[in-house]
Amino acid sequence: MRAAQLIGVDAIARQLSDIADRLRTRIVEVQGAVIVEQGDDLAGFVTVTGLDVPKTFAALARAGITVSSPGRVYAPLDMDARGLTSVIRIAPYVFTTAGDADALVEVLERVAIRSSS
Repeated sequence: MRAAQLIGVDAIARQLSDIADRLRTRIVEVQGAVIVEQGDDLAGFVTVTGLDVPKTFAALARAGITVSSPGRVYAPLDMDARGLTSVIRIAPYVFTTAGDADALVEVLERVAIRSSS
């Protein structure tokens, strides 16, 4: 709460939107990766499918990058409608940098390359 007061809610919203946009722009270039969210007004998080979720989650954890992997139980209607069983949810924090986002995408790229070989 203190960080929000010091930085300002509007500045935080812009930062999260910028990082999420950066992630989306880079992730669409990763072989096999699919961004789940669609539309013009997207949230500050990014949901990805199309990669081996357990391998991707583990590789990100080894790199010190925290993401979540909510299963169908957390959103059965939405996931069933999209034919999804698991996803990687990337939720940048107020202090997430462009470098942090790029490091995450680099891990996704390595996982995609290993999975395709």
